[in-house]
Amino acid sequence: MSAISKELMTAITNLQDGLDEQFNLVIDPCDNWLKEILSYYHNLGGKRLRPTLLIASSLDYGIDPQEILPYATALELMHTFSLFHDDVIDGAKTRRGAESIQVKYDIPTAIIGGDIFHSLIHGYITEQALIGKLNPLNAIKFLNALTLKVELPIGSAVLQESNLAKSKEIPPYEISLKINAQKTGPVFALGAATPALLQNYSDDKEVLWKFGNTIGLGYQLLDDLIDVVDFRSGKDIGGDFREKKKTPLFIKSYLKDPKYASEFLLQEVVTEKMILNFYTHFHHEIIEIWESAMGYLNTGIGHLKQIVHSISTDHLLSFANFLMDKAYKIKDAIDNFEIKS
Repeated sequence: MSAISKELMTAITNLQDGLDEQFNLVIDPCDNWLKEILSYYHNLGGKRLRPTLLIASSLDYGIDPQEILPYATALELMHTFSLFHDDVIDGAKTRRGAESIQVKYDIPTAIIGGDIFHSLIHGYITEQALIGKLNPLNAIKFLNALTLKVELPIGSAVLQESNLAKSKEIPPYEISLKINAQKTGPVFALGAATPALLQNYSDDKEVLWKFGNTIGLGYQLLDDLIDVVDFRSGKDIGGDFREKKKTPLFIKSYLKDPKYASEFLLQEVVTEKMILNFYTHFHHEIIEIWESAMGYLNTGIGHLKQIVHSISTDHLLSFANFLMDKAYKIKDAIDNFEIKS
């Protein structure tokens, strides 16, 4: 697979320092004790995929990444703030190899801290417009898209997923897939489409929105697989079972063997042996989900052929190929897991 382009890699390196600098501006209005809480997940690192996608798109449109750094910062911190609430909803004990926010502090701190974080992100973008760092109309367009096309569908998907987890209902595979698409796709879509949005390229914006949504769904399916096949990831392995999530992987497994699959939703503690049993019994379904993820990534790449106004699509393609590399690493984890068994 193609490696990340040299120009994009340079931009990513610069992005890390830029995000840290902008993050300090975001939390600057807070007292020191609140800064410590809000900084917790940010300081643990992360892949920074969402701002990287925005930077890749900006390079393809000939925009200096520094010009849109505030938007890249907002996307990354939008993801970071969502983790505060997600980990409470999921009852997650770990995040990025460390204690989750509610374990490190407590549940009220995680909930209210996430709320404050959300407000600060919107305040940060408006502040950047007020002081002349961003075009005011562009800032409004970005915030409008962030609110109505990202936060709304993601919030709806998380709520629907949570309600399904509490019920005995087994949704159709298509519904589970739609929830997965809404959880990750919209923020990927805004990352890809922001340069076209800011330059009023409405046709490109729609194409890039499809591109981001499609590769976002592929990425989410891969992330679900990590939950059961990759103990090296630092993720809370087996968490989806413990949280009784009706993911596409679970639905496919349920359709094969309803009784055996349902047993995994009854467990409060998920052991490596249980994961091994799931892997062995539902190996075909795991492979099907991986193939489906690859299909969405390839479909997303195909959308790039419809772009009209960009200088190139090289950097967006480079980003998509990076996700493809991740997919092959997960396939390697699946194969190695099979050897160990």
